[in-house]
Amino acid sequence: MIKEIPGLTSNESLVYITLLNLKGAGATKISEKCGLFRTLCYDILTKLAEKGLVSHINQKGKRMYKPSNPERLIEILKEKQNETERVLPELNHLFSVPEEEISVQQFEGASGMKAIVEDMIADALRGKIKECFWLGPRGTSIEFMGAYLKDMIKRSKKIIKNIDLRLIWSSDIHTEDFIKVFGEEKNHRFLPKGFASTVPFIVYGDKLVITGGINKPFTILIKNRETADSFKIYFNFIWKFASKKL
Repeated sequence: MIKEIPGLTSNESLVYITLLNLKGAGATKISEKCGLFRTLCYDILTKLAEKGLVSHINQKGKRMYKPSNPERLIEILKEKQNETERVLPELNHLFSVPEEEISVQQFEGASGMKAIVEDMIADALRGKIKECFWLGPRGTSIEFMGAYLKDMIKRSKKIIKNIDLRLIWSSDIHTEDFIKVFGEEKNHRFLPKGFASTVPFIVYGDKLVITGGINKPFTILIKNRETADSFKIYFNFIWKFASKKL
């Protein structure tokens, strides 16, 4: 005996097959034959009616259910196929979109920061970044960048004007020349006296840059949208409480 019909749940199959055997019956009798609670049987009969597999008439104040032609099952499967074909292109697109990969690069010495500055400017020229946040640059951490960084910033003044550029400096910064280069006064805030970020970072677009080291400076570039966005939230939180004056 058939127990489950393609396109129907096991309970829907049970109720429909029971109704085919009874030729027609009320919900109470159908539930007794199926061994299902009457309320559950009502719900299933309603779903079968929505699929066009069951109809009903009123006889002496009671609702009597009748099964529809089983050929209707073929139509149901065709309808499901059409619905699936309609959403398939979008599902295939989701399937084909790869997860964002995490790219990590490490640089040694001043050449690392040079590469980062070049990358920042290239991304800005392509319109890929709308903001650039820098937390904790210290006197020692920017000295190793030398005149190259300063020159690159000056050459990219027009680009910087179109970017939300903000810096939170460590309190031990001892050269105002660099501060003046990085935009207007409103672009700068300062950490409290005695509080210095030992590992400064820069975040722009979908990239995070971590710099460190004094005797042997290093730069790490992480390309990942989720990571970059997390550090932007962290930066904006500190920005609210940082001092506007050195």
